[in-house]
Amino acid sequence: MLAGAIGAASARVVIAASLEGHSLSRREAMAMLDEASEALRFNRSLLQSTLESVPQGICAFDADFNITAWNGRFIALLDLPPDFVRVGLPLADLIAFNVERGEYAASEFAALLVNRDVATQRWPYLYERKRPDGTVLEIVYDRVAEGGYVSTYTDVTERHRAAEALRRANEGLELRVRERTEALEQAKAEAEQANLGKTRFLAAASHDLLQPLNAARLFLSALDESLSAPSRAGDADKERTLASSAVTALRSTEHVLDRLLDISSYDAGAVRAEISDFPIADLFVQLNVEFSAMARERGIAFRVVDCGLAVRSDPHLLRRILQNLLSNALRYTPKGRILLGCRRRGEALRIEVWDTGVGIAAVDQKRIFEEFQRLAPGAEKGLGLGLAIVERVSRLLDHAVDVRSRPGQGSCFAVTVPLAHGPGRPLQSNPAMAAPAPAERALTILCLDNDATILDGLSALLGGWGHHVLVAADATAAMDAAATVLPDVVLLDYHLDGGCNGLDFLDNLRQKAGREVRALVVTGDRSEAVRQVARARGCEILSKPVKPAALRRFLGGEALSRQFGTKPETP
Repeated sequence: MLAGAIGAASARVVIAASLEGHSLSRREAMAMLDEASEALRFNRSLLQSTLESVPQGICAFDADFNITAWNGRFIALLDLPPDFVRVGLPLADLIAFNVERGEYAASEFAALLVNRDVATQRWPYLYERKRPDGTVLEIVYDRVAEGGYVSTYTDVTERHRAAEALRRANEGLELRVRERTEALEQAKAEAEQANLGKTRFLAAASHDLLQPLNAARLFLSALDESLSAPSRAGDADKERTLASSAVTALRSTEHVLDRLLDISSYDAGAVRAEISDFPIADLFVQLNVEFSAMARERGIAFRVVDCGLAVRSDPHLLRRILQNLLSNALRYTPKGRILLGCRRRGEALRIEVWDTGVGIAAVDQKRIFEEFQRLAPGAEKGLGLGLAIVERVSRLLDHAVDVRSRPGQGSCFAVTVPLAHGPGRPLQSNPAMAAPAPAERALTILCLDNDATILDGLSALLGGWGHHVLVAADATAAMDAAATVLPDVVLLDYHLDGGCNGLDFLDNLRQKAGREVRALVVTGDRSEAVRQVARARGCEILSKPVKPAALRRFLGGEALSRQFGTKPETP
């Protein structure tokens, strides 16, 4: 104890003097006290230097929890006033001071005292506390051998931030994994639904194709038997009726194929919109001419309301939408009225088709835009493809289509189209409604196709119209035929055997002939790429199955141009 008070060296001197019975002089006593004070100051300075060199905050307490030592890091971490902490300051006062300035709530203060008491039996005692400024401190209390306690304060804010960032990253990763999993599951479900849809689509398409084909086969079988039997009175009329019925059945098959190919083209993205500004009145005039006669035949009042506005759209595709809507209205309006008109809606024009037909229930107003959906029976049986085409074309043009209808009260189908910024460019007359071509003059026609059946059909059809027909199944045979008689017109398929195409043959023929030779491309390829290369060579194009009326119209123009030396316009 004496050494602790005056130092070990001084304590030895005092003890030795006492044992020898000597008393210390005042001078000797002062010297020993000076030595002890110096040692005490040195030890204190050494302790403080050691404490200040530690990166953690440190505060020491005696056995009664009164402060005995601390360092500057302790003051800084707890943001304490420098003159507040002193030797002998009770821990309870320090906690109360922190409570007053909002370091922790009063309830936390009571819990801290309880934890301290419990901690006396479990050393060291560690906990973390978050300060109001967001700093997180790790605090460790431990006992020291001489009695008392020491606490260390470590700033673990960055560790907590890293842990929080890792937690958020994990949550974000889990969220992305969950979203990706849900997206994959949805994509899988959509793919499965699409496969089911394709299966239903093919089943419905097969049914609608086989029905007229079966009818045509029956009519042709009956015609064949009639022709094989001995002639009787009235057989000619019967045979003409059978032939006409077979043609009608095949025309129905052709109509189904056309619609299916249209849907396939829209789904494959093969159709591209050519947007322009044009007066909607021009389109209304064409539709009025086209549908007024059909409406009169059915005893339906058809009215078109004039409109002086111009719209921004693809005129051909918009016409396709309105054609299907009007056809649908005619089909499902046994009697009454149909009206085509429009209303301005801000910077858009709402084109409406009203009818007084059978109407559509609310539950069916979405599925009518699916393929092969036939609801209430109409005046004539439809394919269930018209509104499916409307849905695809409107999506391609980004035009909204909607329907309002009640069973027994008719329907209103509408398509909303952006208004043009100017008057627009007038539309040309629709070639389909042009005057019929004059009776064609006899032409020399070269037909090039790798399908012998098609060549036989073209030869029979064109020969029956009075033309001289040359046929060839490949480019070599076609060139040999042209070397004998240079054709007036070439009807050619695009895709030939051996990777060749009909337009390459046409280039060679024109080069050898030294002049233009008119050509019509008749192909089953409906891609825009084929249309572009055909137009680049000045050729018209018809898609298979080709309609005889369209072929007759083309040849009538060719005969006329040959007579008067003019070239018909290409589309």
